[in-house]
Amino acid sequence: MRRSFSFAAIILTALMSYGLYNMKYEVRRLEGRLADLQQNLVADQQAVKILRAEWAYLNRPSRLQDLSGRHLDLQPIEVGQLTDLHELPVQAVKASQKTALFLPKTKRRAQ
Repeated sequence: MRRSFSFAAIILTALMSYGLYNMKYEVRRLEGRLADLQQNLVADQQAVKILRAEWAYLNRPSRLQDLSGRHLDLQPIEVGQLTDLHELPVQAVKASQKTALFLPKTKRRAQ
């Protein structure tokens, strides 16, 4: 009886040692992965800060005004251009076009 108990204790000790050994290296692997993820997170946060600063720089009102002046042929609105909605001309719409107006652009058929 004593011999079988000693043998079981040795087997149990060996199994627990093997389990502890595996757990130790699994924890080290997971800690390394956590460190990599934290580095990636910090790098991504820095990239977001840079992109936000660049977005703010590119959307300066003075820059946008300069670009619109160079690339768009915009003129000030004249009084004669203003009108009421009921004064706009009404355009006849075909029945097939009425249904197409309510469909998303991806589902419209070529006519």
